[in-house]
Amino acid sequence: MTTPFVTQENVIRAREIVLQTQWATISLIQRHLRLGYQSAIQVVQCLQAEGLLIPKYRQLWLVADAYHQHTFQHRLEFIESIVAFIVACKARMLQLTRPACSEAFYSFAPETDANSLCRKLCEKCFQQPRDFGDDPSAAIVKFLKNHGHCDEMSPSDIELLEILICDKFYNH
Repeated sequence: MTTPFVTQENVIRAREIVLQTQWATISLIQRHLRLGYQSAIQVVQCLQAEGLLIPKYRQLWLVADAYHQHTFQHRLEFIESIVAFIVACKARMLQLTRPACSEAFYSFAPETDANSLCRKLCEKCFQQPRDFGDDPSAAIVKFLKNHGHCDEMSPSDIELLEILICDKFYNH
């Protein structure tokens, strides 16, 4: 068995990707650099040792504050508000509504739109049988795209949204 090693070129290319997306996962590094899992881990560890990446959630790293693009914090807050809305919808469906859920619920959309969107989201993504197993994140993102809530998001921001949805539903 060979031991994976990281080239300086891989670290430089990964740094460019991370600075563009403002976040990283092992999968993102693997796909963009065509590396194996262990090599991608080593690249992320190098970037973390440099101070470029800081752990945010399990298997998700964000760029350190010193490297933030001025728009990233706004984009991240928007993405996190979508995740909070989805959690609030699920809580409403399960009748577990808490004040924090209500705040998140109405911060995403006006009250009439939020109620309608929540009802449709629950019907499409949480109650109907799905072909993609137990993971509703793909259906949620597709639903939000179809309703125009992801129009201004880049593909990497949509991928980050999917990661945060999975993290919220399956790791807590």
